[in-house]
Parts: sequence; structure tokens; C-alpha cells
Amino acid sequence: MLAILVGYYLHPPLAGWLDALAEVKQRWSYVYSGLSAIVAGAFIPELMRIFIFQKARVDRLNMMLPAPALARCAETPPMAKEQALPLARASATAMRRMADVYPC
Repeated sequence: MLAILVGYYLHPPLAGWLDALAEVKQRWSYVYSGLSAIVAGAFIPELMRIFIFQKARVDRLNMMLPAPALARCAETPPMAKEQALPLARASATAMRRMADVYPC
């Protein structure tokens, strides 16, 4: 955060890019909020897992949603379980493998 703040005042191209981002945020409002939440909550953590824990090796489990694993967790809300169960039934093998990757 500090680097972005300092860069905004000391590096004019970064200031221009951040101003353009602010205009996009103002114009798109809820769509921007939704997309930024998806990026921050799904893509960035998955990329961190791939590059840090898997040593930059992409596994086919990275391409699947963790929804079948969510169906196994006791603390998962009922609505999420209802959405995850059809996916869990679709692939028993993926369910067993994901249980190892995403323990409750």
C-alpha cells in the first residue's frame, strides 16, 4: 500500500493508470466491485497456491471448482452444500482427490 501511495506521487505514469482505474470504478460501480471481489477472492489465492505451494506446476485440480470439497465440510452453509452436491456426484474420483487437497 505504501509503495502504491509513494508511486502515485512520484511516478506520473502510475498516477495516470490509477486515475484511469478510478474512472472505471466510478463508471462500472457494482460490476467493478464484483469483478474485483472475484479477482481478490479467487484468482489471486489460486495463483499464490500454484506458484508458492505447487512450485509453479498446474494440476488439473486447479482447473476445477472446490465445490465438491465444500460439500464435505460440516461448517459449510446449507445453500453451498446444495450447490456443491451435484458436482460431487458427477465425479467420485475428483471428490476423493479434492478431499486430500482441500481438507475441512
